[in-house]
Amino acid sequence: MNVAQNKPAWQSSTLSPDTTADKATDGNPDPERAKGSCAVTRDGQHSTSWWLVDLEREYAIKEVTVVNIGDDLGNQKIRYVALDLRTVIRRSRF
Repeated sequence: MNVAQNKPAWQSSTLSPDTTADKATDGNPDPERAKGSCAVTRDGQHSTSWWLVDLEREYAIKEVTVVNIGDDLGNQKIRYVALDLRTVIRRSRF
């Protein structure tokens, strides 16, 4: 089950208008950027590029799948992945 599908997502930068963070949670696992389903950050814009998804509730996560882009963007492929799984509690003031 893909608990991230269609959930809100953000990334540190965006390479182009068709590579926004929500492309990573659209349910389309196609690795070809030209087919419109890849989230891509601008290489070198930040010392560390990041991508974030809000799952909107807690889940027991057993597996995380990261699909690297399949087309040639020069040196844009994922070089390494560091996962930071954490629970963020939002509190509202009434």
